[in-house]
Amino acid sequence: SELELLKLTQAESLTIIENLSFLKEAFGSNGIKAMVIDFIIPRLEDRINDILGKLSDFRIHLETQKSTASGESTMEGLFITIFNEHGLEFSYDNYSGGERIKIIVAISEALAEIQNIGFRVLDELFIGLDEESTEKFVEVMAALQERFAQLICISHLRNIKETFADRIEVVKVNGISKII
Repeated sequence: SELELLKLTQAESLTIIENLSFLKEAFGSNGIKAMVIDFIIPRLEDRINDILGKLSDFRIHLETQKSTASGESTMEGLFITIFNEHGLEFSYDNYSGGERIKIIVAISEALAEIQNIGFRVLDELFIGLDEESTEKFVEVMAALQERFAQLICISHLRNIKETFADRIEVVKVNGISKII
């Protein structure tokens, strides 16, 4: 009977070990995390490119693995490749300030959409953009107003301010900010 008790304990221990191995695999790098990433990344890339397409002629590609410089191993992370209007890959650093803003806005808006955030705050996002780019951003602002219950946009640009029906205007009088 003691032998039977030991066999039963051993069987229970093996079941526990199997269950723990299953959990280890599920929460390991190739488990649930990988499945979520494989599901989210293509949707995020599509959404970023939808937004970017309204602002520019370039596109991005997202990858979660990249070969090291030696090519002997793989790095994991989120790698963003940017392609210009001719399909050529360029570093983010090669783009102008206005083009960088477009890329940042597209990425942040796509992330906000995926996270299901109910509001957005955009603070002086449009500084340094040419007139054509600013007009494209006005179109994006209109789409954001439809998507978010609350959108706060801080801007000195008249055409951005005119995009919003409800406005709070702040002016400086003798060095003191006042709401008018």
